[in-house]
Amino acid sequence: MAIVELKHVDLLLHSSVENEVAAEIQRLGFCEPISLIREEDQSSHAAKMRFYEERLSDARFVLRFLEPYYQGKEDKIAWLLGERPKRRWEELVGSESQLALQDLSQRLRSIERRMAELRSELSNLQVQKTLLKRLSGFPYPLAIISGTDTLSAQVGTIAVEEIPSLLDLLKSSLDPQKCEWFIAPPQGKDKDTLVVILYLKELEPSIAEISDKCKLSSVELPRELKGKVEDEIRGIDEKEEGLLSEREGLELEIQNAAGRYIPAVRELHDYYTTLKDRHQALSEGRHSDHTSFLSFWVPLPCIDLFKQKLARWSNTIEMGIYDPLPDEEPPIILTNPRLVKPFEPLTALYGLPAYGGVDPTPHMSPYFCLFFGFCLGDGVYGVALALLSAYLLLRYDVKGGLKRFLTLFLLCGLSSVAIGALTGSWAGNAIDAFGILRPLKPLKDAVMVGDPTSDPLSFLAVALALGIVQILYGLSLAFVDAWRKGDRLGAVGDKGSWIVLIIGLLLWGGEAMGYLSGALGNIGKLLAIVGAITIVTTQGRTRKNPIVKTLVGLISLYNITSYLGDTLSYSRLLALGMASAVVGMIINTLSGLLSGIPLVGPILGVCLFIMGHIFSLAVNTLGAFVHSLRLQYVEFFSKFYSAGGRPFRPLRYDMRYISLVDEEIK
Repeated sequence: MAIVELKHVDLLLHSSVENEVAAEIQRLGFCEPISLIREEDQSSHAAKMRFYEERLSDARFVLRFLEPYYQGKEDKIAWLLGERPKRRWEELVGSESQLALQDLSQRLRSIERRMAELRSELSNLQVQKTLLKRLSGFPYPLAIISGTDTLSAQVGTIAVEEIPSLLDLLKSSLDPQKCEWFIAPPQGKDKDTLVVILYLKELEPSIAEISDKCKLSSVELPRELKGKVEDEIRGIDEKEEGLLSEREGLELEIQNAAGRYIPAVRELHDYYTTLKDRHQALSEGRHSDHTSFLSFWVPLPCIDLFKQKLARWSNTIEMGIYDPLPDEEPPIILTNPRLVKPFEPLTALYGLPAYGGVDPTPHMSPYFCLFFGFCLGDGVYGVALALLSAYLLLRYDVKGGLKRFLTLFLLCGLSSVAIGALTGSWAGNAIDAFGILRPLKPLKDAVMVGDPTSDPLSFLAVALALGIVQILYGLSLAFVDAWRKGDRLGAVGDKGSWIVLIIGLLLWGGEAMGYLSGALGNIGKLLAIVGAITIVTTQGRTRKNPIVKTLVGLISLYNITSYLGDTLSYSRLLALGMASAVVGMIINTLSGLLSGIPLVGPILGVCLFIMGHIFSLAVNTLGAFVHSLRLQYVEFFSKFYSAGGRPFRPLRYDMRYISLVDEEIK
């Protein structure tokens, strides 16, 4: 239940074995390289790292381009949950020589460019065809629109309602012997149509004036269109057919390439990633012609294994092991018991603790689990969540962070079952609402202690009491941490005084409300006075002026409102628990009403019951997770926890597509 202690390990080794040593360290997977380079590295390892990055770029492109066409045989769910095909390192080394990745990448890049060109050409042809269809019926070859020495043409679109005005102006203003026009019939609900006006150039001013009056918008006709409209449409259809045929051929080539190359490229991706990471770690060190100097962070529990694995190179390695220097910032590794470890990702989401600080995970985990149960608060939902999580964990080879999250939801599901049993919520009020479930009512009532929908005040009191307990626990952790660091006055004045004051006010208030005896009330008054005096006398201790010091202490008492606000935040436990129960009751009521419809009613009722509760489970699980997490981050962590650490990033085999199975990797 702490942060793992790290050691600073320096290695001075002969250059002839540096790659073998780095491979062994990478296989171990628990050593983080420490950068010793202060400027851009020009070593051979940096060059190799850049080489493998280029190969990785090719692999990423090939995978990005081909994967949409890949129809693999692997189980999709298993793949999403982290199961990967198992390979030996020797197979990866051999795959590099069996596939010309650069040639494949260049070919696929040319196909990608050609596919983009085809899309552009087909789109352009569609635009031309649409324009030509609007010109259907135009009696002349389109070449005439380009004009001659004496003839010009105006092509444009005009609003349908402006057509009569255009015709009147053309007929009244122009000599019919010197001009001719074509107006395409409007199609369907078109608000405009196409107009072509052929005229002698001497009429150009008049045509410009008419176009302006009728708001004729000019349209540019592609110069390559020169024949009759019908002939041009047939030509475009032939071009489209050829382009589509070419595209189908390229798509078939892509599909074949996907089925043939994807597995091999995936292996190469992980192979190149491994070698890039290895040479990147080596490039972090310092090198001469014959020696290399490397530094690593190594967890203290792994030091003996580290020495043992590097013992075979003892004749060519000198090793130094040190504690972190004061100006160094070691990375953070959390270590917790098995039941607490699933909650570590929640701490990482907020921010890891500083090295030597407090790990909040074991302190937060029971509260989060309990609060999640209160917010979801339904036995059936809890069973469904726990069973789904357990199934995925047992059925698939889930690893890493996903495994921790599934275990987290398994534990939270069990918490929801317990709270649901205590509040009598099983898919809402399904046991009371449906006669078929009535035999379960005695069992439900036997373990039920109360119903938040009928007695919300009692459950509000429980929620607030849990909040007070957690807040006091957080202050106690801060007190212990400050005391451990030697800040005794800060521990007593900043944390202990508030603990005493809050407990005193609670006892005093309990006695005033008649829940506690007068003796406890008197003790509460005494504690409250002692706590208040301690706050007033210590909060301004950094000020020199005694009046200012006293004023700062008095003003600090106002922070009691902050603790009150934090406590009231825990009322969300009641609110979300009631929301889950009420939504379940509404679903059950609607399902019962639908069931009364003749013939199809029972089927509709069952469908609504199932789908409604699945939806309720999803929504309320999300709400329970978010709000339980918020109580930890805002109300609890703020009392004692300060993040600031960085995650431990060891040199290891970071495989995305495969899983290595052999013991020794060179």
